[in-house]
Amino acid sequence: MTFDEALNDQNQAMKTVMETGHSYNYLIVPEIAEERDKFFENYDEKTYSNEDCKKYSSNNEYCVWQILDNESVKRIINESKRRYK
Repeated sequence: MTFDEALNDQNQAMKTVMETGHSYNYLIVPEIAEERDKFFENYDEKTYSNEDCKKYSSNNEYCVWQILDNESVKRIINESKRRYK
């Protein structure tokens, strides 16, 4: 999906989270697995903004990645590598 579509999906998901009280966060990440891995390797949750994913995507296609609020980014990276290799 395009960045704007992903942003809309992220906003809808966050609205649902606020309504249900679940502790999830949603990141916009590159659609291509290898590019997503590079994104997560450089991910810094303290400075992250949605625009960060754009510099990792070669085809301008994105997806929304659901994580628990307290979820370790290291685990996300390892899970992503395991899933797409």
